[in-house]
Amino acid sequence: MPDKAAIKENFKVEIVYQDGYIYFVTEIINGSECIFDAIDYVISFNKQLSATKELFDQKKEELKKLFMAEPLERLKNLRFVIDPVKKTPKRAQKPKVQEEKPAVQEPKQENEEQKAEPEIEAPSEPDNSLMSFAKSVTE
Repeated sequence: MPDKAAIKENFKVEIVYQDGYIYFVTEIINGSECIFDAIDYVISFNKQLSATKELFDQKKEELKKLFMAEPLERLKNLRFVIDPVKKTPKRAQKPKVQEEKPAVQEPKQENEEQKAEPEIEAPSEPDNSLMSFAKSVTE
């Protein structure tokens, strides 16, 4: 069961243990929806806890086998490394969208070629980069 104080703070729900039962209680003004949210939170917390325990048991068995098979000198150098979860960066998602746009906008580009030149010549924002400084010094 997650921390009762955190559930009370986040969901405005009290958890009461009485006669072997667990009760979720809140004031009427909070509505019943907060009780269901708290119950969903507890269920997901318990599922994650169960999955973590199962994974721990699997890894414990792997370690038992390793410790039985390897010599002590090699086990002294044992290290645990956890690889970070790799998330797809947002930059990788943008090119996919850009690849789709040219196929849709190709007919418009022929009509906009004359309009595109003034937009290129006039910068939309002042460029404060080191390259723009170097260009202005050399000019």
